[in-house]
Amino acid sequence: MICPVDEAGDTNPSKIVPPKVQGELVIVQAFPGTSAVDIDTILFLENGAKALGKVFDVFGPVREPHYCVRFNSPEHIVGRGIEIGMEI
Repeated sequence: MICPVDEAGDTNPSKIVPPKVQGELVIVQAFPGTSAVDIDTILFLENGAKALGKVFDVFGPVREPHYCVRFNSPEHIVGRGIEIGMEI
């Protein structure tokens, strides 16, 4: 489910890493050298024009974190137009 946007802070460029759309999870990898974000941070598409969703989980090394955004189903991901390699 895409959660409503409560507050928007600084944005960190990230990308969806292939092939990391698994089931109802979208895995997003931060670009090297950007600050890590925390759970419940909202990630955006299209330079902030459209919300991707809230970070459900964070894993990986601090210098190259990965973020999980959870959806209702794989069809929900496709319906939102989310594709591998998109900038977040």
